[in-house]
Amino acid sequence: MEIDVPVGVAYNLYSDRESIPRWMPIISSVKVLKDKPDLSRWSLKYEGLGQNIEYSWLARNMQPTPNQKIHWRSLEGVPNRGAIRFFRKGPSSCLLEVSSHILHQFNSSSPLV
Repeated sequence: MEIDVPVGVAYNLYSDRESIPRWMPIISSVKVLKDKPDLSRWSLKYEGLGQNIEYSWLARNMQPTPNQKIHWRSLEGVPNRGAIRFFRKGPSSCLLEVSSHILHQFNSSSPLV
């Protein structure tokens, strides 16, 4: 997606993990572990298929490339991994490429329809 902010601004927004719930409503909380700042606990809440759904996981941020790439993988909870890549388009705009892989398991006793 293309956004009208410099690449550094976009990168800083995603780098500040604890502030993500302020601008990404589906994420209900992010807490960085004080003794291990590369680890963070995430909670996600939404309504889907007529149910309130909540997930949580512990994620490890992998070594970032400043203003270019942030990537992570979960260590416990919901299995997931992903990356955000930042591409400078001009002095006041950039492109974001977001990829995320989440393993979602449905409860077999819950109907899908």
